[in-house]
Amino acid sequence: MILAAWPCRGPTPDVNQLDCTLGQLIDDINIQQMLGDAGYDSHHNHEFLRDVHGIKSLIPARAGRPGQKPPKSMYRRLMRRLFKNVKRTNYGQRWQVETVFSMIKQNLGPAIRERSYWSQNRAMLMKVLTHNVMVCWLIF
Repeated sequence: MILAAWPCRGPTPDVNQLDCTLGQLIDDINIQQMLGDAGYDSHHNHEFLRDVHGIKSLIPARAGRPGQKPPKSMYRRLMRRLFKNVKRTNYGQRWQVETVFSMIKQNLGPAIRERSYWSQNRAMLMKVLTHNVMVCWLIF
């Protein structure tokens, strides 16, 4: 199931979209851990998840130029240590997200044909809703 979606015309960096996407979640949903790809790597996102919402973030610290120096941020240094041995973390479950993207493209088509920006956003959200209905239909 997709719990939240933030449509935008891409390609755009994901790092600025976490606040808006997380804001869409229902308050009754208790999230303990959130996995993200390197596009969400920033001190603000780690701080927002961990300190503001109490969610354990697991995002690889790969943003910026690669170098030998450790990241300046406390949370990004923690991510660098965690990802030295990826098999010990829960990050291996990220394949489920990629599977959902693949399911949407295979079942509902890879393209959006609407012309205006707002129509494209509505079409993307309609694909998310349709995917969730299809998942519920298969479960019940």
